[in-house]
This record gives sequence, structure tokens and C-alpha cells, in this order.
Amino acid sequence: MVELSMPPGNGGLRPSEKPLAPSVSFFQLTERTRFNVPAVWKNGKNFTITRLQSPCGLSHRIVKTSAVKALLVSVSLRSIPIGEYQLWADGKEVPMSYVPSFRSNVIDFDASPACWAERAHRIVGASPGHWRRAHQAK
Repeated sequence: MVELSMPPGNGGLRPSEKPLAPSVSFFQLTERTRFNVPAVWKNGKNFTITRLQSPCGLSHRIVKTSAVKALLVSVSLRSIPIGEYQLWADGKEVPMSYVPSFRSNVIDFDASPACWAERAHRIVGASPGHWRRAHQAK
């Protein structure tokens, strides 16, 4: 089990802000619904876990954004062959090789991460919301 340590006090929240409940979502795409995925996927201020599963590829690149400074942690639940998954950061293509099952990526939302998959994929992404980057590095 992994324990997250928070700084003393309110964890970076302003006195007027209350902690938001975590959000968990599962999206099962089909050949027809893969065209309904938004080009920009926005995270709110709360901790979120999103599972995206598809028996087919994505119709276009998805850019992830966050309402607060945060990191995006993603894990591929199944392997993806070379050339069938692509990642971008700061508008530049990140060199990718074969993606084995359970490979994880950690990327700063400030880099405007984007991804695309040509074939079937199962990916889980988590965003810590108000949990600040400075505390993640400790």
C-alpha cells in the first residue's frame, strides 16, 4: 500500500476552498463511440482516476488538461506494439517503443500531454488534483 504524505496545514487549499471528493470514471469505447471522445479532456480540481478501454484505436489525438498544477500518472493495462501508441509533450512527439503491460508514465500537465492509440488499448490515468507537484517530488 502506498501512503501519500501531505504538508502540514491544509494541503495547499485556500481557506475558502473545501476538499473535493475523488472522481472515478470508466469509459468503454466502441467502433462507433470512439469518435465521441473529446479532443481536449479536462480534469477538475479533485483527485481523478479514469479508465479508458477500447477494442479499437482512437479516432484522433487526446490532449489532457488540468484546472490545477498537477501530474498525470498513466498505466497501460495491456501491451501495445511499436508504432500503435504515441505520446506528445509540449507539442513534441515523445519517442515511444513497445509498451509492455503495466508500464507507467508520469508527466506534468503543464506540458499539455496528448496521446493516441491505433488499436485496442486499456489505459488508466490518475491526477492528484490539489496535491501539489512540489510535494510529489519529496
